[in-house]
Amino acid sequence: MSQLSLSIPLITIPILSALSSFILIFCLRFLDVFEREPYKYILFNFILGIVAYPLSISIYSNLSNFSNLSTIAIENSDIRIYISVVLSSIIMLISQLIAGLISFQLSKRQYDTVTDYIIYFSTIGIGYNFSEVFFYHYLNKTTNSGLLELSQNLYYSCFFSGTTLPFIMAGIGIGIYFTRISNKKNILLLGYILLIFSLLVQILYYSMNFFIMTGISSSTSPSDFISLIKEIKFFANSLSIMLLISGVGFAVLFDNFIISNFLNKVFTYSKINNTIIQKLNFLYNPLSYILSNRFRSILKITEDSYISDFDLKRLAKLALKNFNDNNNTSIYINEANSIINKIN
Repeated sequence: MSQLSLSIPLITIPILSALSSFILIFCLRFLDVFEREPYKYILFNFILGIVAYPLSISIYSNLSNFSNLSTIAIENSDIRIYISVVLSSIIMLISQLIAGLISFQLSKRQYDTVTDYIIYFSTIGIGYNFSEVFFYHYLNKTTNSGLLELSQNLYYSCFFSGTTLPFIMAGIGIGIYFTRISNKKNILLLGYILLIFSLLVQILYYSMNFFIMTGISSSTSPSDFISLIKEIKFFANSLSIMLLISGVGFAVLFDNFIISNFLNKVFTYSKINNTIIQKLNFLYNPLSYILSNRFRSILKITEDSYISDFDLKRLAKLALKNFNDNNNTSIYINEANSIINKIN
């Protein structure tokens, strides 16, 4: 078999895996009513995720060699193997979190809304999963002695298991957003719960590798037991997707809340006649900021174009600025008035 025939599936499999995930991310990007994330930052986070995987492999490999963990796992009880599995899963999670923190520190200005956190953190997870899928298939075909030795050293770990859960990072992103935007105890608690839940789901998914490797079974047959393990992993994967879908729904509702709250302030504290307010009722619909005038007319969101797409985006950004900076609400209301007063 030619080298080309081997390399084609090696490249296409992780690409297809990443592409299916990116479809969801770009759908969320389309729904962002404030400012759609630049492709270069999405690509940057994707690369961060790709790089994080081999770095986490290196960290675990060095730690395993230093502590002789692989040998201990082979020579001792199953509990040592489980420790190896959990330790490697924690390292994998921490490496993705560090990648997220690096991204946040290098591009703080891009992290304005919950949508930004979901997209950028999920993209890191997609990149990490891309590396996992690539190395999994590459090591199954390689004849390089060094890589084969590395694979053997990491046998009792979660590395090279075939896939990770990229959308767990969506839950982590939402949790971090909650902990940053509010000092209220209930919001902070919800943020911490999301963070802990996301981490536990990922560990649950990784931990199933322990049962697959050791072949433990109870009274059921081995085939039934493996089926049970697969179902648990599928359940964890479903929870990962649930976090993303829930995050998308929350992001849309929360964006609508930010805009509606700002419009209420504008209409309440400004001298705008009722005729203009009735013309602008469609602004409460978040689709107004996503779609062009033509599409809004087709969808019957508004019959006439009372305001340009450019001014709509300006209003949305003012609403976001007001949410993040309540001390200058009057300034943002005045700027909104200058836009609205152009309407006849």
